[in-house]
Amino acid sequence: ILAAPGGQIWCHSGARPAVATVSTGQQLFEYDTNMHRMLDAGGTWKQLTPYLNYTTLSVATHPVTFTGIPSTLRVLRITFSAKCAGALVVENMLMRLNNAAAGQYLYNRTVQQNTAVVGLLGDQGLNHFPVSMIGGASGNANLAGSGVIDILNWNLSGSLAPMVKWQSGVYGTSAPNAFNETGTGTFNDVGPMNRIDFRTNGGSNFIAGSYFRIEGWE
Repeated sequence: ILAAPGGQIWCHSGARPAVATVSTGQQLFEYDTNMHRMLDAGGTWKQLTPYLNYTTLSVATHPVTFTGIPSTLRVLRITFSAKCAGALVVENMLMRLNNAAAGQYLYNRTVQQNTAVVGLLGDQGLNHFPVSMIGGASGNANLAGSGVIDILNWNLSGSLAPMVKWQSGVYGTSAPNAFNETGTGTFNDVGPMNRIDFRTNGGSNFIAGSYFRIEGWE
């Protein structure tokens, strides 16, 4: 949708106007990615606002899936607060990229329970990244896990594989415990990258009110 002089163009990300037809400084909004752009002096549509996709679950759900994430993004940041319905005090939350269920995932993970380091896993060719401990139905009613996940090289720039790092934790289980987790990893796949799934280790639902947010920059 072309704009009046001085106005903003609305369009699909795959149907931006040719740069020769608009002036430097023209802005547009992509309604499929929710990103604003401006045409710079070099003829590039520069990203002004982040790609943003988020959900607060209204019903119990498994898995939580985000599709259509632009493969042109270089950096993603994911924030979450989640709890599962499984009959456990705590449960592992897993992240799968591009729905790849083979051995493309290599990572190193450290989990601290109270003052003791209880887990160190490295070079696991599994089908996910274990990105957080979250609360289960056998823990305190308000127990949730939360954290931040960064993914670099989402766009496979220079043929570099996506790199993942995370910091997460959960506190206040039925027998007071605190879990703190850090991890790094890499994902070996040909791409293009466009999908993220969040799962629980046992397959139980994420409860209503669990929140997931993805922000991305080129």
